[in-house]
Amino acid sequence: MSELQKRFGLEPKKRFRKRSIAIQLQQALDDAAASMTADVSVQKLAQTRIDALVKMQAREQNQKLERALSEVKRLTAENEKLSAELAALKPTAPELVSEKVAAMLARAKVTTGFDGLTESKTVKPAPALPHSAPASVVRPPAPVTEQDKKWAEEAAHRAEMQSVIEQLDKRMMRGL
Repeated sequence: MSELQKRFGLEPKKRFRKRSIAIQLQQALDDAAASMTADVSVQKLAQTRIDALVKMQAREQNQKLERALSEVKRLTAENEKLSAELAALKPTAPELVSEKVAAMLARAKVTTGFDGLTESKTVKPAPALPHSAPASVVRPPAPVTEQDKKWAEEAAHRAEMQSVIEQLDKRMMRGL
């Protein structure tokens, strides 16, 4: 209570929630059914009331639809933006070729000691293990370079972006 209400002994107004359109429409239909035996003016009044409530209900549903459509547009734009970002991160064909060449050079350097530019001291091949694959098949793993780390980070980022796009697609499909 405010000070004025206390000073003059006034009681605060009780607040109540507005009746929903569906409840008002149901009451109008009940009133219309009850007024079937009444005057024509009462019947027309009930019909006018029902018409107004039906229009209000349609307007409310249209607003909900517009909000949902705007959300779909927003998510579609975000999806396209993320798809473009993901496409920018995907390696192109020359990059894939250079990755293959780099991998081949790394294998050649480990097995033969030749790095493509200079010849280093010969590397002794690993002794063959009994009952295992030939020595030419068994190779030690290539050393991890900065470029390898960069490629791994890019691949992780691409996978993350792809999962985000898939989640947005699922949201959009649920929204429609």
